[in-house]
Amino acid sequence: MNGVSLILDIGNGSLGAALVRYEPSDDTHSPISTVLYSHREPLTFLTDVTEKRLTATMLDLLKTTLSHIRSEAIQMVPKGILGGVRFDHVVCIFSSPWYISQTSKITKESETPFYVTNAIVNELVNEEEIRFANALERGDYEEHFGTKVVLLERALVHTAVNGYEVANPVGKSARSLEITLFTSLISEKILRLVEDIFYRAFHVRQIECFSYALASWNAIRVLFPNIDDFIFLDVGGETSDVTITIRGAVTETISFPFGRSTILRALVENVKISPETAVSLTKMRAAGTLEESAAIKVEETLQTISDQWTNRFNETLSTISKKYNLPKQIFVTVDPDFASFFSGILNRADIGPALFKGPFAVTIVDTNTIAPFIRTANQSSTEPTFLPGATDSALAIETIFFSIKKA
Repeated sequence: MNGVSLILDIGNGSLGAALVRYEPSDDTHSPISTVLYSHREPLTFLTDVTEKRLTATMLDLLKTTLSHIRSEAIQMVPKGILGGVRFDHVVCIFSSPWYISQTSKITKESETPFYVTNAIVNELVNEEEIRFANALERGDYEEHFGTKVVLLERALVHTAVNGYEVANPVGKSARSLEITLFTSLISEKILRLVEDIFYRAFHVRQIECFSYALASWNAIRVLFPNIDDFIFLDVGGETSDVTITIRGAVTETISFPFGRSTILRALVENVKISPETAVSLTKMRAAGTLEESAAIKVEETLQTISDQWTNRFNETLSTISKKYNLPKQIFVTVDPDFASFFSGILNRADIGPALFKGPFAVTIVDTNTIAPFIRTANQSSTEPTFLPGATDSALAIETIFFSIKKA
């Protein structure tokens, strides 16, 4: 066994894949893994987005991506790394809207002390998962993706006994037990289609599937270990996902349908250009090379779009602020070509001083932030040499999550 796994990032704007080798470390809080090879391709641009079209596009690109890994990636990994053994383990990370999640608090109280057992914990968790699945049968997710859902993941993100936080409540005497449970479910049909495509492409021992919300939450805690309260914002292709963490535990996840592709569609419509030109203009704007004649039309559209996105983000924050005091730290992941655009929006005066009740900080989590925790193989070298840092922030975040699970 060579310790190499394939990490696949199933986003709503692109698909990314990386061959990763886990590097054992004495520091289980800051594990480092090596990205041997990474590759990303955008989803086909859709002028009219429906869940059916987006799913079909994703599945087609998944086939293409795995074909690339099979035909190109394994041959391009520096000689001597893989040896004669190919990877047989896959970690698949889904972004919204492929999954739906909730965070719930489960409590058990008794006037007389009881010992917390695995059976008690499992019973409480299973009952909550059944309630979640039953509620979804009447919700929007099933209308779009099918009525049968299956468990994608479960994670106990916080536990307390008699009001005191504990890492593991099992075996402790309690009058009150509190569990904060993060659960995500996924359409069984979509999950089976994805797994079938994998098994047709590769003979693998195991496919593990998770949500990007859980993966990023774990990674942020490694990247910023001294910050327990934060908002994590991931701006994807079709959605913006907001995750709230308070006292180190996920408390809320909310998505709204407004991402990079929303901006590109607005440019296509308002500036009367092709999708390819819209992508090119956003890249030139980010690099500061956009010509003045084109910049005027682009900026007019971006101003309108930024106002629309700000309204949706403020609505999301307002909903959350009714339950919690908003954390003063926002971490953001976004395509590099849009990093300055969204950083500018978040630092505008009309983003929530009243909601935050004071100043707040915005940090773009990019490859420079992640560099100390990742090594990347030098793909231009025929020898197994490595460089510090990462070339794809989403895959790097998922690699950190992978390392945590392996540690």
